[in-house]
Amino acid sequence: IPAVAGTISSENLLSLLDLPYVKKVYLDKKVYVSSVWQQNYNLNKLLKEKSKFYNISFQPFKSAPLIGANIVWDEGINGSGIKVAVLDTGIDKTHPDLEGKIIAERDFTLWDSKLDPNDYFGHGTHVAGIIAGSGKASVKIVDTSSTDTSSLKNLPSQVNNTTIYHVGRVHLLLAVWWLYNESDWYVLVINGNETNDGEKKYDTVWLDMDGDFNTTLDQMANLREGNHLYYQYCSWFGHCFELRTYQMIKEISPDGNNVTICLDIDFDNKCDEIKGIAPGALLINGKVLGDDGWGYESDVIAGIEWAVENGANVISMSLGGYENPCDGSDPLSLAVDRATERGVVVVVAAGNEGDAYKGFNILSPGCSRTAITVGCSDKDDELCWFSSIGPTTDGRIKPEILAPGLYIVSARARNIPSWIDWPIDEYYTIMSGTSMSAPHVAGVIALMLQANPNLSPEEVKNILLNTANDLNYDINEQGAGRVNASEAVKWAKDKKYIEPSLWNVLPTSVGKRRSQIFNAHNLEFSSIGVFHLEETSKKMFNGSVERRQTFIYNFTVSSSVASMRIKIEWDNRENDLDLTVCSPSGQCWYSLKWQPYSSPDEEVSIHEPEIGEWTIYVYGWYVDDSQPFNGTISILEFVDWNWIELNPRSSSEVQITIQPTQAGYYTGKLLVNQRSVIPVSLTSTTPITLSYNEGEVEDSIKENEWKYYSFVVPKDADYLSVWINTKSFSLPLPSPLANSTQSERANLYAYLINPEGKIIEYELENWLGFIPLISWNPEEGEWSIAIYGAYVPNATNFKLYVDLPRLVIKPNYLWEPLLPGETYSQDLTFINLLENTSMNVKLQPYIWSINSSQTFTSHVKDGEYKYYTIFIPEGNIPDRIRVKATWENYTSSFAVYLFNPNGELRVRSGYGYCYHYCWDGPCLWTCLVPYPAYEYGSVEIIAYPNKNEYGNWTLIVP
Repeated sequence: IPAVAGTISSENLLSLLDLPYVKKVYLDKKVYVSSVWQQNYNLNKLLKEKSKFYNISFQPFKSAPLIGANIVWDEGINGSGIKVAVLDTGIDKTHPDLEGKIIAERDFTLWDSKLDPNDYFGHGTHVAGIIAGSGKASVKIVDTSSTDTSSLKNLPSQVNNTTIYHVGRVHLLLAVWWLYNESDWYVLVINGNETNDGEKKYDTVWLDMDGDFNTTLDQMANLREGNHLYYQYCSWFGHCFELRTYQMIKEISPDGNNVTICLDIDFDNKCDEIKGIAPGALLINGKVLGDDGWGYESDVIAGIEWAVENGANVISMSLGGYENPCDGSDPLSLAVDRATERGVVVVVAAGNEGDAYKGFNILSPGCSRTAITVGCSDKDDELCWFSSIGPTTDGRIKPEILAPGLYIVSARARNIPSWIDWPIDEYYTIMSGTSMSAPHVAGVIALMLQANPNLSPEEVKNILLNTANDLNYDINEQGAGRVNASEAVKWAKDKKYIEPSLWNVLPTSVGKRRSQIFNAHNLEFSSIGVFHLEETSKKMFNGSVERRQTFIYNFTVSSSVASMRIKIEWDNRENDLDLTVCSPSGQCWYSLKWQPYSSPDEEVSIHEPEIGEWTIYVYGWYVDDSQPFNGTISILEFVDWNWIELNPRSSSEVQITIQPTQAGYYTGKLLVNQRSVIPVSLTSTTPITLSYNEGEVEDSIKENEWKYYSFVVPKDADYLSVWINTKSFSLPLPSPLANSTQSERANLYAYLINPEGKIIEYELENWLGFIPLISWNPEEGEWSIAIYGAYVPNATNFKLYVDLPRLVIKPNYLWEPLLPGETYSQDLTFINLLENTSMNVKLQPYIWSINSSQTFTSHVKDGEYKYYTIFIPEGNIPDRIRVKATWENYTSSFAVYLFNPNGELRVRSGYGYCYHYCWDGPCLWTCLVPYPAYEYGSVEIIAYPNKNEYGNWTLIVP
C-alpha cells in the first residue's frame, strides 16, 4: 500500500498532517494472537479457575475427519506444491512434523532487538501444524536396548515379572489440563503378554520419575483398556485419584529393544496421527508477532507484502487488533485487499471477542473486504462461545465461514512458555481460538488450489461459502456455515460456484427497492428459499444472587426450534455473574465472561435445542452484597423473508429484490438447491426529509442498540454536516450552560455513510454531549447515518440534525492578475440546491498586500458572503497563509474559504466546532471556541502556497 511507517514526536505530528501529499496518519497499533488463553495471562488464570469450578472438560478431537479432509487425502490431494504463508509468532522448524517444509522465513519484529524467526511463544508453530503438519511425531519408537533392568529393586512382590522393560523418558499429560506436570517421566512396562489373537497387552506400568530404576517413592500408573497409560495424582492434602493420559503403548518389539508409543486423543483405543489439513503444503514463515504474542500493524503489513513477493498462494493470519470503525478502511485491511488483488488468497481469524459484546466485534484485518474471515466452531458443530460476531461497522457480513477451533491438537514448539502450554506430549499441545479456525480454512484452500490451480481468490471464496455446512446460526455468527473440505475440493475441480456468495445490501431507506443478480457457474438453480431468523416467542424471568450462591430456574422446550438464546442482564458491571444452561440429557452450555471488562450480561445461544425440561443456573462468581438480574429466553426460527422477491431469468441466473418495511439491521439467507447458503444483510434506514437546507429528527437509544437514518444529497453540494445532540440545548452550536436532560452522559458512536456504503466519517460523543460529522463535496445520492449506543446506562434521548449549504456559486472563481489598488468585477450566480432557485450578484473585491499580518473589521448577515483578495507577489512566496476570524457572539456560526490564484479551493474551515480534517488536498484545523467565559467564537485556516501560486488569493467568509 502507498504508506510508510515510522516514529514522530507529538510536536511534529501536526506538521506531518499538513503536508499536501499526506492523506491520513494512523497510529501504528498493536495486534495480538487470536487464540483464547494466550491473549491474556489473567484471563487464562481466571478461565482455568472457572473451568475447574464448573467441571468443564477440555477434550481434544480430530478435526480433519470432521471437515472431510481425510476424504480428500484418499484421492491423492494433500496440498502438494501450494505455498502457505504463516504470519504469526514464528515457526519451530525443528519440529518433526514441520521438517523440510519451510521454504522462506524472515523476522519482522525488529523492535525486540533480535533477528530470529523461531517461535518462542508456541502460537505460530501450532498454526503451522494445523495447516501442513505431517503427523510424523504422532508415533514414537523408544529404544530400550541399553537399559539395565538388573538394578531394579523394590518392585511389588505380587507382580509376575515375566517381562520387564525400561522405556526411557516419555512426556505424559494429565487428561485434565489444569493439573498437568511439566516434568518428563521414565516409564517401566512390566509383564507384557500376547493374547491369543496376537494383540499385545501390557498389564502393569510403573513410573520411575527420577530415573533411579527404583519405583518405591514414585507415583504408580496402571495400564487399562486400550493400553492407555494411567497414573495416580495425589494432592497436597493426601487425596489421590487416577487420571488417564493421551499416550498409549502400541507395540513392544519381540526382542524388547523398542517400544512404540502413539497418541489416542479421543480415547477410542486407536492410534491417532496428528496431521495438518494439507500435509503436503509448503510453508513461508513470516514472524510478525514477538515472543509475547503481539506486534505492530506495520510489521504485519510488511509481512504481507513480503509473502506476496515470495510467491505465497495463501496467507494465513491468526491475529487481530481493535479498529473503530472496523470497516475495512484501516491500513492493515487495505494491505490484505492489495494482496488479494495480486492473486493471493488471504485467510484471517475473526477474533475472540464474542463473549464480551454480542455483535460488531470483528477484529482487523478481519474487516477487510476481500479477506476470508473465519469464526470458530466445535466438535459438535456448535458456535464457540468466544467467536467474534459481525457485522463490520459498515454492515457487511463477517465472519464468512466457521471452522473447528476449540481444543485443537497441533504441533508444540519446544520453547513454548509454560503458562500457555497444555501439552499432549513433548510434540503436541492443545489450543483454542479463531486462531486455530483460520489455518483449517487455509489448509482447505491449499487442497482446493492443488485440485485446480487456476482458481482466483474470489472464486475460492465463492466455492468455500457455497459448500459450507449450514449450522442454522445467524449469518453474522456463522457466515455461510462450517467449512466442508471434501465438497469444496469437489466443486473446485469442476469450478462450480454461485456468485456473489453473499449479499451485503447497501443502506436502503424504508420502502426503497434494491436488486442483485446471482449467477450459477457450471451448475443450475433448481430451488431457492429465502429465510430470516426471527424471534417467534420470548419468556422473561428474574432473580437475585449473592456471592458464591446459585439461582436455579427451569423451563420447557416443547417442540423443535432452530435456535434458543438465554440472556441475563444486571446493572452493576463491577459484579460478575455466570450463566449455565443445561439440557434434559445433561449437556451444558456456559457463558463465563470476566467482569468488569465487558458489558454486564451473559448470553448463551443453543442450536436446535433438545425437547424437554431445561435448567438455568445463575451463579454469583463475584458479587458485592446482592445482585438482582433480569433474564430472557428467546426462541428463534427461520421463517420466510417476505421482504425479498425472486425473479428467475434463466436456469443459471436469478434476480433477487429486497424492499424493507421498517428501519434497522436485518439478516437472512438464501438456501440454493437445498445445499448452498448465501448470507444476506441489510441496513434499513428511516428517511429524513430536508426542508430548505436542514432536517432533524428526535429519537432515543439504548445500550448496544443501533439506529439508522438516511437523506438525499442533491447534485453539486459542496458541504454536508450532521450533528447528534444528547443534551437539551440546540445546535449547530451547543451551549455548555444548558441543563442536561439526563443524569449521566451517554457514550454514543456515529457514522456517516456515503451512497456506496462506505463510512466517510465517524466520531464519538464528546464532553459537551454532541457528535459532529462533516463531509466536503458530498456525492449525489442517498446518504446514511448510523448511531450506536456503546455505553448508555439508561435509554437516552437525542436529536439528529442534518445541514447542507444553502448556496452554490457558479461559475468557479478565476481572477485576473491585479495590482494593489486595482479592482475587478465578475457576475456570479448563487444557486439554492434544495429549493432550485438562484440569484445573480456582482462581485467587486478589493486588494491589499500582507508581508507580515493585517487585521480588519467587518460584518456579515445570515446567508451573506463577504469577499477579500490577498495579493502574493512573484518571488516572495510565503511559507504559509494564516487566516483567523473571531466574533463576539459565540452562538453564531462562520466558515472561511481560501482560493488560490487559479481559482482552486485550497483550504476551508468547518462551521462552529473544533475539528481536524484531511482530504485529498491539504489538512486544516478549524475551531469555534464554545466557552462562555471567552464570549467569542473563532475559526482558523492555514494554507501552504506552492512556488507557482503567486497572484491574487481569494478569501470568502459566508
